[in-house]
Amino acid sequence: MAASLLIGSSLFRKYFGRGHPALVYTALFVPILTATGIALWQYTHYNNPGDVDTSAFTTAFWNLAHGNLHISLWNANLFSDHSNYLSILFVPVFIAAGNTGLIITQSLLILLTVVVLIKPLTTNDISKVFIVSAIVFSPPIFAILLYGFHGDVLGAPFLALALWAYKENKICAFVLLTIALAFAKEVFVLGAGGLIALALIERRNWRWILLPLLAGSIAIAMYWYGVLPILAKSGNRVAWAMPNGIGQWLALILRKENAWYVFTVLFPLIPLFAVTSWKYIVLPLPFMLFYAGFPDPSFRVVFRQYSFPIAIMCWGTLLLGENEKLKRLSPVLFLTVALAYPSWKPLVNPTHYDRARVKDIPAVTAMISHNASLLVHAACVSQFVDRKEVNNWIYRNKPIDQFEYALFDSRFLPQWWNDTGSVRSTIDLLRESPAWETKYSANGLYLFKNKMIGR
Repeated sequence: MAASLLIGSSLFRKYFGRGHPALVYTALFVPILTATGIALWQYTHYNNPGDVDTSAFTTAFWNLAHGNLHISLWNANLFSDHSNYLSILFVPVFIAAGNTGLIITQSLLILLTVVVLIKPLTTNDISKVFIVSAIVFSPPIFAILLYGFHGDVLGAPFLALALWAYKENKICAFVLLTIALAFAKEVFVLGAGGLIALALIERRNWRWILLPLLAGSIAIAMYWYGVLPILAKSGNRVAWAMPNGIGQWLALILRKENAWYVFTVLFPLIPLFAVTSWKYIVLPLPFMLFYAGFPDPSFRVVFRQYSFPIAIMCWGTLLLGENEKLKRLSPVLFLTVALAYPSWKPLVNPTHYDRARVKDIPAVTAMISHNASLLVHAACVSQFVDRKEVNNWIYRNKPIDQFEYALFDSRFLPQWWNDTGSVRSTIDLLRESPAWETKYSANGLYLFKNKMIGR
């Protein structure tokens, strides 16, 4: 592969000189269009690996479009977990084009992010081809295109623009972007935190430290002490999962499995720091410390949405530390990303796909009363957004016997989930229980009706 890339690069230089912009556009658009096509296929064939998260947003958007902030998935308010106020910008897209529109919009946001990162580069087109390919195919970024839809993607262009504002010394834009990051999701202010740390290292003017720090702190305080007490009276679900004190946080960070997490995230990007400056390692550091210290191991799965901010901050070194070495090393950048292919390969493999699902799931859906409460474990929860009450098995907030129907796909076993064994045991329990009636059973798909409700 390395030899092919180097030979190909030489041929491009020979016949195109400095290259041609069309090569860069091809390297940018073709992978993103391909990934978007795969994501749309996964959605329409009930094979979306990220349906668990997609459904959380789509149910919220549907309810928001109908006048309330309710997420029927876990009977909570849209803003009771995160300060994702700007996610309401997706509502018009959802009303106009549904889940398909959300998937396409997500791809456009990633496209915009990559453009912001590469636009200022002065390297020739050949180098840009390798760099663009490396960015798009880096596992955390390519995976967000394939992992259904997630509202977190709104933070991607804001992170890239914050890096641009820092490079261009635009302090007002940087402060405004810090606030935008806080309102896209409170965790994203850690991106601004990385840039503030870099400002300290580079001894920038005090305004680069104090103003964004103040703006971000005020935005988070408004959410934590103003919004949450009203919208999440029973407590914030994310806060419940946080470490209890500095001691537990440090113990979690020092877990040996975190070494593999750091390696899989940073390995493809090490050449960036090698040819620019190791001081830029502070850019992704706040994100990595936060997720490394989080008890839930699913937050450290490279192909989930929690890793793409880390990758964007790493790729920000292209903006801040471009030099002549980067031109020569661009093929190596692409090679290290290519070697990380196994990190996102599971998303492309249709491990849960069954051709019969395209017919089975609509048939089963038609058997469920529209006003009935429904518990679902399948890659189709986002199909039930207009239901009065739909809950995801993984995120369920009450016992199963309080639901009128339960729909299970025994083949839907997300790789990031650590309780997959409960699916089969629950199906067996419901099949044997006199309180539940098996309404449908074929190809690993089961629909159960609770006999105790509606008697």
